[in-house]
Amino acid sequence: MDTALALDPRARVVRRSPWLRRAGVPGLAVALLLLAACGGEAPPPVEASASRAVSEPDGSSSGETPREPEAAPVSQEPQSASPAAQRAAAALERGDPQAAARALAELPADARFDRRLLGARLLALQGDAIGAVRDLESLRADYPGQGRVFSTAAELHAAAGRLESSEDEIRRGLAACGPTPALIRARGVLALSRQGAAGIGLSHLLRARAEAPGLWFCDLALSQAQVLLGNAALAEERPLEALGHARAARAAVPDSVDARELEADAAAALGDFETAIAGYESLLAGGEDVSGELALLCQRGATASLLVPDRELAVRRYLRARALGLPEAELGFGAAVLETEAERLLEQGIAAFEGADLPAARRDFEAALECQPDNLEIENHLGVCLFRLGEYDGAAAHWGRVVEAARVGGIELPEPVHVHQARALAAAGRTPEGVAVLRAYLEAEPDGESEGAWTAETRTALAELEP
Repeated sequence: MDTALALDPRARVVRRSPWLRRAGVPGLAVALLLLAACGGEAPPPVEASASRAVSEPDGSSSGETPREPEAAPVSQEPQSASPAAQRAAAALERGDPQAAARALAELPADARFDRRLLGARLLALQGDAIGAVRDLESLRADYPGQGRVFSTAAELHAAAGRLESSEDEIRRGLAACGPTPALIRARGVLALSRQGAAGIGLSHLLRARAEAPGLWFCDLALSQAQVLLGNAALAEERPLEALGHARAARAAVPDSVDARELEADAAAALGDFETAIAGYESLLAGGEDVSGELALLCQRGATASLLVPDRELAVRRYLRARALGLPEAELGFGAAVLETEAERLLEQGIAAFEGADLPAARRDFEAALECQPDNLEIENHLGVCLFRLGEYDGAAAHWGRVVEAARVGGIELPEPVHVHQARALAAAGRTPEGVAVLRAYLEAEPDGESEGAWTAETRTALAELEP
């Protein structure tokens, strides 16, 4: 294409669950991608039919070698070798209209044809489809018989869902100047707009690139064709083939989000959860909204690691799944694994505490609390450990959470945790806050009649803290 490829890199294939989502309709996905550059409405998916679904623009069926009409030789305008033109084309292909406009302004005087051709694509990328068509028609009148004008018009029609108009442009171009690389590329782009025709599209795109290695606007189309074929392979449980397509897609566009997702999903289907999880973590770090997919992947990876067995890795992955928002009820067996791990770490921490290894006890209690955040016993032990380490603010915070959880849940605590909290606050230089904690308890338990009430201890502590 000699205007920016109608595939917009900012658009996305519809995301489903990471191991089932690949069974969708690739024709519709590409139509959505194509449309983003032209600002139109998404066309409905083109349903397969015996006569039209995968037919070629020259009328041949997908199973035959396309017949290309004989054409009188027409001198073709060469693609500009200007660095500014290269930058403009690259910016248009990645969907950056500002950078494209700056580069177009730097084109030399002898690049008039490409300035106008790339300018039409820029208008389409900016949402001015009418302006793009107007400029292409003007260019067609000034430069008759140019394959790159026909190919650009065909690609813009495909972008807006006007597939018959796109076919007509390609036929007219073939009749005017024969199968130029740009027209071959346009045939590939048109095929990508049709359900089930990604293989045909890829063959055209590869031929176009082989005949003109420096041809603009092939990379994104090649990448998307590989993604579509990879999606289909994954849906048909051919993960190794899907992985090959994903890597080919990334070879064309290394930072393609769709290709990176496909690569991660194929790796997961092959049982390589380390690669799959790392891939999704990279996407998440880059700002992609994949937390749901990553959480489910971590859960699956955790369960798989239990079979190795690698319990430590399983725990880490279950914790990551929960941190990403996977509800406890959906952790499945993972919830029991985390509970058991919390109990083990708690006992280990108590043993370290009793052995006067306070740093080790702290690490164990913190890890246990991460496994079971609502366990008040672990929270209390961590408070005690931090107080002994002289970290009074931290101790007060943990004890405060214990006191509040007990109040809300109506739990009778086996020791006066609120008194510990008050003394930790005082030790941290926050005596008025400690006094307030004690007074609040006395107001709630004025006579100490409730079982487990700690009125006497509270009054003693209050006398110690009040001036």
